Amino acid sequence: MQQMKGNHMTPTKPLKPVLPAGAEEAVRKMIEITREMKELSEVESGTLGTGDLEAMNKLIALKGPLSTTYEQAGQEFHKRIAEFKDVDPALLLELKDEQGALQMFIQHNGAYYEAAAKMRGGKK
Repeated sequence: MQQMKGNHMTPTKPLKPVLPAGAEEAVRKMIEITREMKELSEVESGTLGTGDLEAMNKLIALKGPLSTTYEQAGQEFHKRIAEFKDVDPALLLELKDEQGALQMFIQHNGAYYEAAAKMRGGKK
């Protein structure tokens, strides 16, 4: 892999896998990461509109690295999707439920940010 630095390409190390090699362990790890994202998004949802900039800055600092981890885990999960066909259906349902709950917070928070931007006369 290479990354742009100024006008030069520099080699970068491949990212270390987030998900464990075992299928069931990988699903459990994906549930854990999704749950962490959901919980952080829930806190964010409760903080929106309070005007507490310090709390929002702390959330942003936490959310960045966790979002990167979640995105990488999701990419790994999708590349390995065939491996999960024999995983306990209850675990897969738990993952689906956690992802659904996370999605609700993402939509709610996104709508808040969009409305706030419109009130300021800006764009999202």
